[in-house]
Amino acid sequence: MLNLYLINSQIIKYQNLKFYNMKTEFKRSQKILAIRQVLEDHAEVFEGKSEALLVSNSFLDQSQQLLNKINLLVVPASDFVVERTANRQLFDDLLYKMVNIGVLLARRKGDLAMQNSFDEFSRNVQRSSASRAIAIAEVVVSTFAANEELLPALGVDPEARSQFEQLLNDYRQSSRQASQERAIRKQLKAEIDLLIKSLNELMRLELDRYVRYHAADHPLFAQRYQSLRRARRKLLLPICL
Repeated sequence: MLNLYLINSQIIKYQNLKFYNMKTEFKRSQKILAIRQVLEDHAEVFEGKSEALLVSNSFLDQSQQLLNKINLLVVPASDFVVERTANRQLFDDLLYKMVNIGVLLARRKGDLAMQNSFDEFSRNVQRSSASRAIAIAEVVVSTFAANEELLPALGVDPEARSQFEQLLNDYRQSSRQASQERAIRKQLKAEIDLLIKSLNELMRLELDRYVRYHAADHPLFAQRYQSLRRARRKLLLPICL
């Protein structure tokens, strides 16, 4: 039987977590997205000026891409995360038991090399990375398959082996999915970084100069824009995504 109490405790522990910590991306994007709002509120400043309008439109387009990518990373803790966390604990607990059965099996067979391997597994399995734990479990499964006739005498019934193999398959799948999620996040963060750099350059080299030149004609726009440009990040209001 699976330990349902353990699963429930893991759900309680992790249900309020965010799947991704986007604090850095939020901070770096706050000023850009606030300025985006200013440009949208004062579209008339660029009307009739085709080159200036291209600059404004480029900023609006890129900042929308930035917002879209940030939104892709704001994922609340999902059932997948909770399930993977609970499965890891169940998997580790059962793996530890099976590894120790492996030690007994090696001793009964008089296989010193096998005993040394399983002794090493027993000492380190609960501190192993996910990939190493999976590799150890695969050794256990293949060792048990090669010594099926001895397992019942050590108290390992087919149901326990079946449960262990199912947990291994489930955890292998969830670990693969987690790796894919990390790769997606890494790619999105790289794209966000490029957009932030491009937008900062657009402000520094073009928008800042345009705003200064037209400040007398559009004082409210200039005041809002320049106040944001001078503002420290921690003083800005949170972004509403």
